[in-house]
Amino acid sequence: MKMIKDYFCRFVIGCVMLLCFLVCPASSDELPVVTYLRGLEFFSAEFQEQRFSPEGAMVSSSQGKCRIHRPRKLYWEYSQPARQLIISDGETLWIYEPELEQVIKSSISTMSSSALSPLLESRERIDKLYTFEPMSDINWWRLRPVSMTSYSEAAKINIKFMDGKIDQIKLTDALGFVTKLFFSKIDYIAIKATVFDFSPPDNTDVVTAGFNENKGEPD
Repeated sequence: MKMIKDYFCRFVIGCVMLLCFLVCPASSDELPVVTYLRGLEFFSAEFQEQRFSPEGAMVSSSQGKCRIHRPRKLYWEYSQPARQLIISDGETLWIYEPELEQVIKSSISTMSSSALSPLLESRERIDKLYTFEPMSDINWWRLRPVSMTSYSEAAKINIKFMDGKIDQIKLTDALGFVTKLFFSKIDYIAIKATVFDFSPPDNTDVVTAGFNENKGEPD
């Protein structure tokens, strides 16, 4: 179960970091960053991910590529230091570890009860839950829940918007760990639906985590 929890932790980071720049705040419509975010439907990029301890020491570094089609469709591929795929077709999550010949299957609804769930909601819900706040650096913005009572445990998410695009996303979790994502080779062209399809390879162990095969919902 520890392995499953580790994978879900990594998924949460990946999913939040990607989906956070697809949210649409209800206020400040005149801001260029809001116009950019509100208009996104497809997003493709290469990324570098760095994770730091609460003391500031780097604990991991990885890189890969991502594809997203809102809402909830995600292709997140780590290429270094080890290959791993995290794919969502909008309903089912697949976390595939080729070296272990193992796949973890769950429902996207497993995130619905977490403090991060607003990041996975539809546009209609998101634009009622979040606002942008300018930071001391003019290129940085803080994504803040409208209701801090409901989402008091939500991670702190800051985004850097520079030269008309998302340059960096920084997430600080409840334990003080910091994850930074740096994007390059960004593109907005349409993505084929098949990119978000996944079928476990032969001879691969499939582990279901909180997934009811009959209902397609968490147990």
